[in-house]
Formats: sequence, C-alpha cells, structure tokens
Amino acid sequence: MENKMTTIVSPYKIFNVEDKEYYYNIKNSGIFEYDGILKAYLESNAYKNEECDLESCGYTQEETREFIANALNAEIIIDEKKHEKCRAFDINKNVNSVTLMVSQMCNLRCEYCYGEGGEFNHKPGIMKFEVAKKAIDLLVEKSPSNKLLVAFMGGEPLMNFDLIKKVVEYCSSIENKEFVFTMTTNGTLITEEFENYIKDKKFNVQISIDGAKEQHDKRRYFINKKPTYDMIMRKTANMRKEGKLTARATLSSGNLDYINVFDTLDDLGFTGIPLAVAKNMLKDEDKNLEFDQYKKYVDYFVSLMQNKDFAKAKKMVDLYMNFTKIKNAGRNTKGCGAFRNSIAVNIDGNIYPCHRFVGSEKFCMGDVDKKEILNKERTSDERCKNCWLSNLCLGGCAYENDEENKDIDIPDNTFCEKMKYLYSKLVPLYISLAYSKEKELG
Repeated sequence: MENKMTTIVSPYKIFNVEDKEYYYNIKNSGIFEYDGILKAYLESNAYKNEECDLESCGYTQEETREFIANALNAEIIIDEKKHEKCRAFDINKNVNSVTLMVSQMCNLRCEYCYGEGGEFNHKPGIMKFEVAKKAIDLLVEKSPSNKLLVAFMGGEPLMNFDLIKKVVEYCSSIENKEFVFTMTTNGTLITEEFENYIKDKKFNVQISIDGAKEQHDKRRYFINKKPTYDMIMRKTANMRKEGKLTARATLSSGNLDYINVFDTLDDLGFTGIPLAVAKNMLKDEDKNLEFDQYKKYVDYFVSLMQNKDFAKAKKMVDLYMNFTKIKNAGRNTKGCGAFRNSIAVNIDGNIYPCHRFVGSEKFCMGDVDKKEILNKERTSDERCKNCWLSNLCLGGCAYENDEENKDIDIPDNTFCEKMKYLYSKLVPLYISLAYSKEKELG
C-alpha cells in the first residue's frame, strides 16, 4: 500500500491501567497497547504529512507501510479519499425481531406501570391470530436473517396463551427460518401445561419481580390489591430450580438497593437479573441515593469479574451486556433495536419502534396490512458527537429520552452521568482482564 494519502485520525482516549498506557478508539471501541509505532505515529503528528515519515522515530519505510495498512484496517486512521458518509438506513431491509402485544389486558395493577394497566392508551383487548400471522409474515418478508426473534408481551401475555401456541405452530411451518421465542410474564398465571410447553418449545421466559416479598408486594398487586409475591414464588418454584427463568426487577422509591435486590433474586435461583428504575416513582430526595446505589452496584460487578466469579457477574445482565460491547469491539448502531431492526405490534396491528412506544400515535410506524414500515432515523445529540462514550452508551433509551426531554435523541443528564461512571470502570476492567497473563474474560 502506498503511504501517500490524506488521513483522518479517529478520535481516541488513552487509559492508564496497571502502569501501562492503552489506546481506546472512540469510533469502534478497539483497544491496543499505546506504545511503539502507534504512539510515535500519533504523537509525532506523522498523519499530517503525506509522506508519513517515521524515520526520525526509528522506523523504516517498510515498517511504516505495514503499520498504516494495519491502522487503516483497525480504523485508527481513515483514508479521507475513501471516506464515505453512512448511507440512509432502511428498517424495511433489516428487521430481525418482532414483539407481539398479544394481550392488552392484565390481572395486575402495578403501581409504576407505564402501559396504563397493560391497556396502552386505554385500548384493552387481546390479539387475534389474523393480526399475529400478518406480523410474522411481515417479519419474514423484511428480514435478511435466517434467525428471527418473536417476543410475546402484554399486558399479561398468558391471558392469551392459546394465541401464543398458534403463533409458534405457524412459525414452525415457515421454511428456511429459525425462530427464537421469548416471553415476559408476571408469573401469576403459570401452570403445569405452560411449564411443559416452554420446555418443549425452548422458550426464554422472564418474570417481573422486585426483590424481597415486602418490597415486591408494595408495588405489584392484583386488581383487588391482594399481594402477588407468594403466588409467584409457588408457581415458579420448578422453573427456578431447573434454571428456566430470568427476573426483571423494577426499583423505585423505598427499594433502591441494587445489590440487595440482585442478591435476593440470585438466591431465589434466577439465571439472569436485569434491573431498571421506575423514574416516574422517584422522589427528588431519592435521586442522589439511587445514583449512589447504582455506583455501588457497578463496583460490585467489577469486583466479581476481578475475582473471576463470572457466573454470578453474568447474571447482572444489564452490566454484562455493556461489558461485552467493549469485549466485542466494532461500530455499534443506536442503542437497542428500536428504530433499527425490531418492531412491536399491538392488538390492532399497528407497528411501533418497541413495546414501550405502543399506544403513542406519534411513533406509529404503519400497520401490518400495509406491509411498509415508516423509517425514523435516530440522530446524535450534539453532546454525544464529542463524547468518548458515543460507541458504547449510544444515546440511551429512545422512550426514556422522549419521556424526559420530548426528544428521542436527547438523553437526560442523569443517564449521561451513570454511563460515564459505568464505562470509566468497565474499560479499565476489560483491559486488566484482556491483557493479563491469564486473559480471563468470562
């Protein structure tokens, strides 16, 4: 490769870990030891010279040419002549998952529910097979992938279990496509039939539970206000024992001890435990406490990883997923699949970016009858463009951004502060594990 070129240097950040310097590429999360020719190239400003002369730094032209080829491949530098702007993204060519809101009804009235008791903008009812079938057909038509995800949600999806079985049967009749099925349920309607069914169909099942009995029952109860914890424990006993359940806990005022909630659910036998905060339930005086507890939770994860307790650390699904973004370096798209490669369909067949937007007409992206999904491209907030976290936090949850700032692309300051703390811990953690003699990453 000729080394005469005009190059753009990707923005980067230097980390000091265990008395060594490491280069972190902000654009693709690539990490390298910051020494030798890489350090010489960047610190001597050689990239500004078309001849790219590093002889004064002790490197031959052959070594320089080899370095430039490797640096271009790793996107440490970019050939400006070949640099192209990203093409417009078309969701119609990239969908690989669909969430079916099979029941917009629920037998619970959880205090923090964002879906108006599961009715989503006061539209109660259950999905009919005709709608579900069209949604699956749309998924198959719009996806280039052979492996597709179908998620069943509500409301409470088990209030429409018969439809779920029909959808799975229909998917099994579609050739050349492999389907993965997931479900989120409140756990109160689990039966022996359901247990046998999800084992047979290899479902991934997640239940909503907020930790210990006292804290859970304060927020999650039946329509008649009766508590749910004891029933859920009884109905999930077999599945927990067999390692068939993950648990999603929602933290709120009076229940903000991340570590305690996680350890409680871990002791109950759940295989994965994502935690989230009901921001609408936080009082002003809770916000500092919640952030402090979050930082302790991050530190707890780091200590587990350092002590090689990977099995337990991986149960901290939300944190481990963030860790893998560093581990699996590459250019990331915006956050989750919302607006990119996933859709949610309500009982009427209307299409939304994800289940949290269901019922919001502003974000309706079409319907399953028209078979065309409206594109809505997310853009970066100005703060994100210049932030070293831009390839990791990816601008936050679009729904929460809209709730906080009336704009899907503007994350709130609290989220940004959390992500800065999180990745200031995770990047050095990754480096210390990846560059240790054992190279144990979990």
